[in-house]
Amino acid sequence: MALLDGTPKAPTSGRISLPLIADPLNRPYQKVDTDNGKAAVTDYKIIGQTAGRTLIELFPHTGRTHQLRVHCAHRLGLGTPIAGDSLYGHPADRLYLHAEAITFRHPATGKEMTFERTAGFRQAICRRTDKDDIQTEQTQTQGK
Repeated sequence: MALLDGTPKAPTSGRISLPLIADPLNRPYQKVDTDNGKAAVTDYKIIGQTAGRTLIELFPHTGRTHQLRVHCAHRLGLGTPIAGDSLYGHPADRLYLHAEAITFRHPATGKEMTFERTAGFRQAICRRTDKDDIQTEQTQTQGK
């Protein structure tokens, strides 16, 4: 889950496939490199938009360094950085990127374990979007 600092000019869902490589002259940045980069694939789904921000679910299929951050910010990806991303966007009070679920096998027991936690900013944006929708509906109804 991420909160983007703007509104991407992209479909409401899709796949980003941009190969990534470390930028040796500008560490710790990663860059898109179609010749030498390693495969990096992310699926996304836009959940809502309000006040110039976009709430989006991100589903990485690979685990490259800064993959989600680059895929959101790069012009060949979503072209819209994650809010608070001081490397690929603009700093804020925090980086608005949150893993809502993680699953792995316990190394000793082999048991599959899942941990979930809803991002606090998801709830705040969804409430704000609901209020905006209600205000829009009321305005349209009053005009009839």
